[in-house]
Amino acid sequence: MKKLLALVALLPSLAFGQVNFLDPLAYEKPEYIDLGLPATSVNSYYVAPNGAGTACTTGSPCALSGVVGKPGTAGSGTSAIVYVKGDFGQLNTSSLTIRGYTGNPVIFRPWPSDTTPATFTAAGGCGVNDANRIYGSGFNNVVFDGGTDMLIRFVGSGCTSSQNGYALTVGSNDITLYRVRVNANNGSGPALGPAVGSGTSTSNFRFINSEIYGATKFYGVYSGGGTGCSAGDTSHTNMEFRNNVFRNIDGRGIQIEPRANSNGVTITGNAFHDIGYNRDGDGFGISGAVQLANACGGTISGVTVANNLMWDLGGGGVLLYGGGSTNVYNNTIYDYGKQTSPTLNSHGITCFNDGCTGNASYNIVIPTASTQSGLNPINRDPVTTNRNVCNSSSAAVCGANARASTATDAFQSTDPNNANFLKIKPTFTGVGYANNVGLTTDYFGTARPDGSGQYDVGAGQASTGVATPPTLTLNTTNATPTLGTSFDLDWVVGGGGATSCTASGAWSGAKNPAGGTESFTATVTGSYVLVCTGAGGDSPIRDRTVTVPAPVVSLSASPLSIYEGAQTTVQWSATNATTCTASSSPAGNWTGSKTATVGPHFENVTLTVSSGLSLTCTSTAGSTTPPAVTVNASPRPPPPVIGLSASPQTVTAGNASTITWTVSGDVSTCTGLDATQGNFAGWNSAKSTAGGTFATGNLAASGVWTLACSGAGGPGTTTIPITVNAALPEPTAVITINPSSVLAGYYYDVIWDSTNAVSCTATGAWSALGSIAPRGTLGRNDTPPTTFGLTCTNASGSASDSADINLTPTTPLPVNTEFSATVGGAYGSIANGSTHPTGTVIRLTWYGFNASATGCTATGDYAAAGLSRQGEYEMPPLAGDIQVTMSCTDGVTTSVKTLNFYEEDVITPPAAPTLTFTASPMTILQGESSTLTWDSTNALSCVASGGWSGGRGADGEEDTIALGQTTRFYLLCTGEGGSIQKETAVTVRRTSRWPWCRWWRCR
Repeated sequence: MKKLLALVALLPSLAFGQVNFLDPLAYEKPEYIDLGLPATSVNSYYVAPNGAGTACTTGSPCALSGVVGKPGTAGSGTSAIVYVKGDFGQLNTSSLTIRGYTGNPVIFRPWPSDTTPATFTAAGGCGVNDANRIYGSGFNNVVFDGGTDMLIRFVGSGCTSSQNGYALTVGSNDITLYRVRVNANNGSGPALGPAVGSGTSTSNFRFINSEIYGATKFYGVYSGGGTGCSAGDTSHTNMEFRNNVFRNIDGRGIQIEPRANSNGVTITGNAFHDIGYNRDGDGFGISGAVQLANACGGTISGVTVANNLMWDLGGGGVLLYGGGSTNVYNNTIYDYGKQTSPTLNSHGITCFNDGCTGNASYNIVIPTASTQSGLNPINRDPVTTNRNVCNSSSAAVCGANARASTATDAFQSTDPNNANFLKIKPTFTGVGYANNVGLTTDYFGTARPDGSGQYDVGAGQASTGVATPPTLTLNTTNATPTLGTSFDLDWVVGGGGATSCTASGAWSGAKNPAGGTESFTATVTGSYVLVCTGAGGDSPIRDRTVTVPAPVVSLSASPLSIYEGAQTTVQWSATNATTCTASSSPAGNWTGSKTATVGPHFENVTLTVSSGLSLTCTSTAGSTTPPAVTVNASPRPPPPVIGLSASPQTVTAGNASTITWTVSGDVSTCTGLDATQGNFAGWNSAKSTAGGTFATGNLAASGVWTLACSGAGGPGTTTIPITVNAALPEPTAVITINPSSVLAGYYYDVIWDSTNAVSCTATGAWSALGSIAPRGTLGRNDTPPTTFGLTCTNASGSASDSADINLTPTTPLPVNTEFSATVGGAYGSIANGSTHPTGTVIRLTWYGFNASATGCTATGDYAAAGLSRQGEYEMPPLAGDIQVTMSCTDGVTTSVKTLNFYEEDVITPPAAPTLTFTASPMTILQGESSTLTWDSTNALSCVASGGWSGGRGADGEEDTIALGQTTRFYLLCTGEGGSIQKETAVTVRRTSRWPWCRWWRCR
């Protein structure tokens, strides 16, 4: 037995106060356990819900995935600290590789000096995979430490459709949840599920100084389960629940039910209340605070349930199943079995059946008036028992060597809103023996007695007639103050009273044995130790570590790529720093002392070469240098090349033109200039650097339109003149018919003419034609209506005219074939026998006057019979000479006409120019010159720029001036076939200091 419980002595040191439980009741909360975690780390990363990238700094936080692969997160090296804050939604680590190793875990903590909690909320479904999930073989050796105020929180979705609606499940190894809150959010599933889900087997899960609540429909903790007994697939090794609060839970507080043999469960120092009432009536019935079950043949060995306070229970305190080895020591179970219609789960400590193995000793199990009748403190002779305190000393209900007592005799207070709730009275005489099971402290942090004259039973212990050591609590108002801020240490002395108190560590000297407060200014991290001495000996040593964070520094620059001689803006922020010093590699303009405050601060830095920019900030708490920021500086490109045109470039006053521009090369801005008319305001503004078109609006006078563009290589400007001619006079319109009188069905000509017209429209008898040419002749044989109208317009106005044809009825005329052609449907016939460019589309038009309805036939390059007496046909694009004959008949007489058209000869366009352009030599010393040689074909002229300028012939050779630095030379040559530009560069090297090097051309 002693060997089994000796593991309790392996806990890190207990201390009081460095965890603030949410539970509003005033009873003394579980003792704080100091895990000895590092306060800071050189590997510190900052994560936020909207984080991005991999900087992971306070100024540029990353997403959780951005931490993957960083130093300290890959299972080696110095441990890393990941700072988190904000509402993250569901946590799922299945695909993340973040792991520490034994003694150097990865630690998740709230952001320093920031009260914003990190909240992880389960997804909306009610399945196991919808919970917050700490799973994955790549995610292990991790501690979630919420700090004094429990600022890491896991929240359920609140779903009510399935018992699998967990708030948090854990399937990874070596996971510690420390000072966190798990809120089931009134959902229908458990709050916490370590080692759940088929195929899950975990080791070394720890839940310490944390709080579970809000499980108003189901369990607080459920471990085990799976797809079915045949799977036998959930198990664990070493699962610990130490010094936590479990409250407001409708089912079991903790149920451990693996489906394969498992080893190691430690449940010590916890407070359980408002547990197991089954108010929701979900069918799982009344429950106990702790249930240790065997399912599907699997057993649990190495179980310890000790030092727990359990009260206000709908069911009992502890329910055991057969098999395994379970030790239930020094628990205080009070006010249990309160829900009506009690079940086996309602007894104080009970076994599922007779024959359980283990030990239940040194417990206090006392009912109240609310406890249902027929319930036993210890039921079914479950295990070996010894020296329990119950409301009855009967061995049948309290075990061997039992003692009877009442709550009034045993406890200082039975009010959970009293700080002395369930603490044993110093005068308690119900038990006269000492505990020897190996527990070193009780629930309240008081040292367990050594076996001489002191009573040791239940979660607390008491003494009689023998002086006891004083009790001592030591608290700080701020365990992580920022540099230069103040914090207080408060100590409270009680118990047997103290005659002296002595401080050590970060403070020293005698302190008031009656208790007190002392104020400090935060300068360095320190451990504040206090022990008080009285007649009964020394109090427990209390140790408060106050961590003053080292400087937190963020450093960035934008842009990260610039041209030589340009500026980048450096941004930085520093917390907990007193000085900051800048440096760059190679040495440059980022240097000297910088502001050492939160900021952000900004400075424009000119760089002539690519540089690494660094910032080191220091304080009495240490120094921090974030990774250097590299800014790349590259040579500047040439100025942008602009193309500018106008269509049409010559317009009549009152009309518009369209400007088209193109831009190539490095360009950042373009602006229109110099416009003074039309839509000048629209042109005289920023223009797209990708090119575009612009409508000038109606123009009144000639002018120049300019486009200026600039880029890293400097400015470029191009102009285009637009000529505006005077407006036309008002148009004229004349229409006549010849002859003016004809026999019906006979042809007559409609003849019209206009001057200064831009467009003309047919009206009246020939309105179907719509828009017509400004002048022309058209043969017609219309029947009424017989009035032909003409309207012509231009920008200056319009003119109209009309004429009538007098038709006299007559006998039908002989057949007459009218056969003509137009180009692409344009107005006006083209001449028979005319010549046209290759590809011209010729449209044939015919009318067989007095012919039969389908009495026309085409032969030649267009051949078709049974054509309508009136029709059109569009020939294929002209690719040679063509001839077409059209004949129309009324069955008696026939009229025939033939059209011939010829293909023009192809004219070859002028050839594009070519250009070769070289420099020799291409590398010289400072002060020397090089020879430029060029030769072009099909070019009329050339223009030089860059390191030389001015007009040049189509070919030539020319020496440069003496050059002091590397220089680029450009040459643009233009001919009838277009333009071509080439460039060459002459590299200039520094002249050697040794005179003979000029002969050997040293470099």
